Amino acid sequence: MTVPVLVHYLTIEWQEPGVARQIEVSTDPIEIEISGDGTMRAETTMFRDFHPWVGLRPRGELANTHPHLVGADGSRLPWMRIRDSNGQAWWVLENGWSRAGNRHLSEMHRSFGRFEVAIGQQRLIFENIAIELDRAQADDYLEDFRDELAWLALGKSYGATAEVSISHDKDLVEALSAFAAAAQRVLDHPARDIREITALASPARLRPNSTTFREVLRHPGARHYPGRAAQESADVPENRYLRHMLQVCERLSRRVARSSLRHGRQFAARAEREQARSAELLATETQAVDSEVFDNQFDDLKARIDAIADWRGPPTSDERDIREYSLQVGKVYDRIPNCLFYNREDGSPAADKARGIRYSVFELPKELFDLVEAGIRIDKKLSLVLHGIAQIQQNNDRRLASFGEVAMVVPRSPVLDGKERRRQQYIRNGWRRTLTKNEREEYRREARVAQLRAERLSARAELSDKAATIFSTVHDALRHQDDGWSAHGVSATAQFPMGMRYARSPHYAAALAGFRRVRELADRAGIGGEGFEKVERINILHASALYERWCLIKIVSVVVEDFGFTPQADWIDHVVSGVCGPIESFALNFQRASPRMTARLEVQPCLSNGRRPDFRLRFHHGEDESMPIDFGVSERGGFGRIAWRPRGVVMDAKFRTRWQGGELERMLDELVTTKEYGQDGDRVFILQPSGATVRHRTSPLVWGKDCDYGQGNSVLHRRGTIRLAADTAAIAHLRRLIALELQSGFPQPDSDGETGTFTNIRSFCIRCSTGHDPSGVEQRMTRNENPYWVLSCAECGTSTTRTHCFGCAELLYKNGFQLTYHLTIADQLTNVVCPSCGDFFDMPNLNGHELLD
Repeated sequence: MTVPVLVHYLTIEWQEPGVARQIEVSTDPIEIEISGDGTMRAETTMFRDFHPWVGLRPRGELANTHPHLVGADGSRLPWMRIRDSNGQAWWVLENGWSRAGNRHLSEMHRSFGRFEVAIGQQRLIFENIAIELDRAQADDYLEDFRDELAWLALGKSYGATAEVSISHDKDLVEALSAFAAAAQRVLDHPARDIREITALASPARLRPNSTTFREVLRHPGARHYPGRAAQESADVPENRYLRHMLQVCERLSRRVARSSLRHGRQFAARAEREQARSAELLATETQAVDSEVFDNQFDDLKARIDAIADWRGPPTSDERDIREYSLQVGKVYDRIPNCLFYNREDGSPAADKARGIRYSVFELPKELFDLVEAGIRIDKKLSLVLHGIAQIQQNNDRRLASFGEVAMVVPRSPVLDGKERRRQQYIRNGWRRTLTKNEREEYRREARVAQLRAERLSARAELSDKAATIFSTVHDALRHQDDGWSAHGVSATAQFPMGMRYARSPHYAAALAGFRRVRELADRAGIGGEGFEKVERINILHASALYERWCLIKIVSVVVEDFGFTPQADWIDHVVSGVCGPIESFALNFQRASPRMTARLEVQPCLSNGRRPDFRLRFHHGEDESMPIDFGVSERGGFGRIAWRPRGVVMDAKFRTRWQGGELERMLDELVTTKEYGQDGDRVFILQPSGATVRHRTSPLVWGKDCDYGQGNSVLHRRGTIRLAADTAAIAHLRRLIALELQSGFPQPDSDGETGTFTNIRSFCIRCSTGHDPSGVEQRMTRNENPYWVLSCAECGTSTTRTHCFGCAELLYKNGFQLTYHLTIADQLTNVVCPSCGDFFDMPNLNGHELLD
């Protein structure tokens, strides 16, 4: 459906009331949604220190309609009409003229809330929100976008292993330096043309012309008369074209120098953090327990037990038949619905054996069974005191107690009792606990990885700084030459001259050859030509659209640099054409050789319901994206195929610097339930820049207050929110999300059944992108004799544990403290909880029990 109104942000320089001297229009229009009743809705933004206007342009049947603001009392305030430099008319809401500021005022610059605009019979609702963003911060997003694009274009796909290659930089520096040297030789001896001009001269040196005779008649006996003279001028077509070449190379060198400098600082900051983290991990003997997370997790677990205690059955037929049964609850008995194993606390195993009874099960009402099943997920030693009526019968070697009527249940949970005791102990110890031997070893291993990563990041920072210095030197030389041509009065033109100097003069020919070499390298990298110049013209007026572009380039950067994928050859052209102007739908393809995988990033893909999320990222093993992913789940230990497998991850960028209570959760629910972004089996995540958005914190890891990876019970990482902002620490949240999607599709390591040797490992290290080598894979067995795998990276030393939940067979990964995305226990950070069923083991004595089998 075509929207009958075009809405853009405008910056307006006012000349006088009602007259604009200059208008700048935002690159993107403001998105408008049309509801079922035809009402149009849009979201607009108030900024901290600059005030872009909201400009309307009705079109179609509404082209000649005068918009009015509709007040709460039904009053109508007309909008003001102005015209931009192209003669196009815009309507803006103005609320008076400020003589002091020489500008119009607008209520939309200072009031957030709902603004209703009537345009003929149409209604347009603006939801005006306030964000804590100033111009400098908006510029930082734009500059980071440009620099990241240039950085990736130059082939800086080192990956996290820091295998550094500067061949692209070296070639480009040499070409720019050669051009600068040749251009300097031309500037030292520029070509000049001799022109005839009219100038004053003494009679002795005078070369008369027609002007001379007229002046003699007017002023006989004067000391100077105008006459013919010669003048040398450097403003010739060849020099004008040379200055154009000079300016192109100057902009290119500035762009690359700026990008290298920014990334050098980012690498240095990351290296410093990794160095500090390594030192902290090595010195750690006690762990700080987050009291808020501990209490939240305790309350969540207690709620399950309380739900059992609060359950009440319908009135019994005869209260005199009610008996009390004390049962130790076991696992679910899946041969009969709503049934569990049990042991009677007052029973006699010897008597049961004598009667031929090998096991006992009990059947509960469905609602109570669901509550008890959730309870045993958190406490394997849960016991119940049931007040009810049971029918008990023996069938061969099985005793079945069917509770047709249950009046009340009293649960007893050793896990919660143990947590309460530990809580009191933590309070006495200042919320600290001593690490176990196994945990200390994990801390030391993580510290070694952090130290190695710090060294490699420092190497990358040093090389980036060196590249920045070299390009800055070339840029300074080119800028100095440009000033020299300006002093000669030479302008710049992109039109190639018709003369022969570039063919006959060695200096001019060398400059032209150098420029062509620079353009060849720049075009090969994708940062030359007019396309990249369009990127420089993107403005900051539309913060939400700018944030979308920035998120796009960060997703590409993580896929390429952190996970070792190579983009298609013309990816820069797709990005430039897609983002220079209103963002249009396009797709980028990536691939990597070891293991052989492909990735596809779709920008604004069209879903089957017509909705268009911002991004969708999918990975595939092999080259054929239709190839099904083989999980390779072993039948040993009862593991089965996972029932639900996302196809990819849908990411929608929502620019906010602050959220109202519950607003972020409601927006995520709208994307999932109303817009159905996950209809094809995709995960759905919101990318947003605001911090501390998690109100009920359950994860003690570094991302716990800023991100929700859908780690809660039954969510299975299908939906969540990620903080993604213009700082290097926040980019790790995006890496973790993409690692989640990658690891969910990595097949199980294949081994030779006879020798146990691993022959085909189709996964890679999510920290440095190096493919896992069979020699670094070790299969181990849990206490229940189920297999799990430890995959060690030979390049960076990272150790990843791949296992399955022993309760539901859900695939699980342990990735250390930084890249783990599963839920972990507040006082045991190195273990994870199943996101599907919530299964875990408790650790009553802090002895390092595994949370997952």
